[in-house]
Order: sequence, then structure tokens, then C-alpha cells
Amino acid sequence: MQGDAYCEQQSQISRSTSRAAAAALASMLREATKVCRGPGVILAMENHIDFTAREILQLIEDVASANFGVNFDTGNAPPLV
Repeated sequence: MQGDAYCEQQSQISRSTSRAAAAALASMLREATKVCRGPGVILAMENHIDFTAREILQLIEDVASANFGVNFDTGNAPPLV
């Protein structure tokens, strides 16, 4: 049951990530990617227990920059399932 409680806790954390917070983060990342406009420079974020894969995909779409990407760490993904 301990694993179930952990998963539920992580699920609650994920649900508490509001769309407004994600929009604010996307705005900050758009500004940061302006600094990365040089050739071959990518600003990348790594998933932890804060965003689901769907939310990360939405963030990529919202940032909409070739200089922004995600290092999707599958070791960090299971708590979000």
C-alpha cells in the first residue's frame, strides 16, 4: 500500500499544477530561448514529478521554439502514471 499512497500523492501534485502556472512557465521559457538563438544552442528541461508527459508536450507547444526541448527521463516518469 505504501506504493499506492506515493502514486496518489504524486497524482495530487500533478493535478495541482494549474494551467496558469504552466502558461507563466511557458512565457518565461520563451524569453529564455531568445538567449539561446545561436546555432546549436538548446534550452532543455527534464521532467521530474511536477509535470505529466501530456503537460510537458503542451509546454513544448506553448513555448514554440526550435531552441527549446525536453530531456524526458523515463526514470522520473513512473510516479506520474
